[in-house]
Amino acid sequence: MRVRKETEVMYEYTGRDHHVPSNVTHVRIHSSVTKIGEGAFHNKLRLKEVTLNDGLKEIGKSAFRDNCYLLESITLPSTVINICDSAFRSCSNLRTVILNEGLRDVGYSAFYKCSSLQSITIPSTVEEIGQYAFSSCKELREVVLHEGLTSIGKYAFTCCSSLQSITIPSTVTKIGPRAFNKCSSLREVIISDGLKRIEYGAFHECKSLQSITIPSTVTEIGNGAFWDCTNLRDVVLSDGLKDDRRRRIRRM
Repeated sequence: MRVRKETEVMYEYTGRDHHVPSNVTHVRIHSSVTKIGEGAFHNKLRLKEVTLNDGLKEIGKSAFRDNCYLLESITLPSTVINICDSAFRSCSNLRTVILNEGLRDVGYSAFYKCSSLQSITIPSTVEEIGQYAFSSCKELREVVLHEGLTSIGKYAFTCCSSLQSITIPSTVTKIGPRAFNKCSSLREVIISDGLKRIEYGAFHECKSLQSITIPSTVTEIGNGAFWDCTNLRDVVLSDGLKDDRRRRIRRM
C-alpha cells in the first residue's frame, strides 16, 4: 500500500492578503508587516508552522482562531506589543508559546481552549492579563508571573485543571472575578504584599487548596472568593485585618 505524502504549501504573508490559501502549511511573515490582520489564518486546518518577523507589533483579533489543529508552537519576537482578542483561541495542539519582553497586552480569550499548552511565562512588560486569556487550558501546569503585572482579569485561568501552584507578584493589586475558578489541582497560592482586591469567586472550586495566607494590604474579598474549596483548612490573616473581614473569610 502506498502512503500518500501531503504536499507542503509555503506562503509569505504581506499584510495585504485578502485570500490566504486554505491548504497552507507553512507561513512566513514578510519583514515589512507590523500587524497580522483580523482572522488572517482563521480556520486553516493544515497550518503547522508560522515564522514571525522582527518588527511585527500586533497579532490581530482572531488571527489564528479555531481549527489550526496542527500548529504546535509559536515564538513572538520582542517587537510584538499586543496579542488581540481570541488571537490563538482553540488552537488545540499549541503546546509551546514563547512570549518576549516588550509585550504589553494579552487580550480577551487570547489563548482560550489551547488545551495542549503546558506552560506560560508572562513577561514583566505585561500589566494586565485579559479576561478568559488562558481559560480552559486544561494541560497548563506552570504559570510564571513577573513583577510589573498589575491585574489578573476575570476568568483568566478558569478551568486550568492541571495548574498546581501560582505565585502572585507584589505589583498585582487585583485578582479578578473567578480568575482561578475550577483550578481543581491548585494546591499552593502565594500572595505577595501589595494585593488589594480578591474579587468574587476568584478561587471558587479550587478543591485541592489546603491553606491560604491573606496579606495585610488586602482591603476587599468578594463573595464566594473561596467557595467550595472543600479541602481549605488553614486561612492565615494579618493582624491588621478587621474582625468583620475575618468573619467574611470564614463564610467563604
